[in-house]
Amino acid sequence: MEFSIHKTDAGLFEIIQSKPVVVGSFADEHMARKVMAYLIEDALAPPASLPQINPAPEPEKVKTSPPQPRVWSDAEVELLIAMKRSGKIMSEIATALDRPRKQVSNKLYKLRGRIADLDNKPEGTDLVPTETIRAQHLQPASDQAHCSLCDRPFTPTPDNLDICARCRNA
Repeated sequence: MEFSIHKTDAGLFEIIQSKPVVVGSFADEHMARKVMAYLIEDALAPPASLPQINPAPEPEKVKTSPPQPRVWSDAEVELLIAMKRSGKIMSEIATALDRPRKQVSNKLYKLRGRIADLDNKPEGTDLVPTETIRAQHLQPASDQAHCSLCDRPFTPTPDNLDICARCRNA
């Protein structure tokens, strides 16, 4: 490592540190001398010979408000549901509605309960609310058996016909 002092045009003195760096390793001395000559020639070339790169001026940034999302119309929602139920893929639906695929996906996610209700609806009937469907699937307490130990109503299984799960696991 070497140090040297250099006087600037402003009259100041700069201390310069030079660190040796291995630029390359060569098996042939002749090739090493050629590369060294090229590097010295390149280092001694005046800086004016280097192309000057002028950075492009940055365009002025105009503050704009973010675009407002389009509101889904009832016709678009109905078309979306109809296309999804007919088996169209997401990209086809997005193209047909002129909306981003992610926006269509999010809307379908929000409408998943409504689409499920339509799929469970018998033909020729009006839409039945989800709560009504759930209530129909619950077994009434009168059809359930009573536990022989605690007398609570429970649904019997082939393994336990007379004892509820609470009593069986206790």
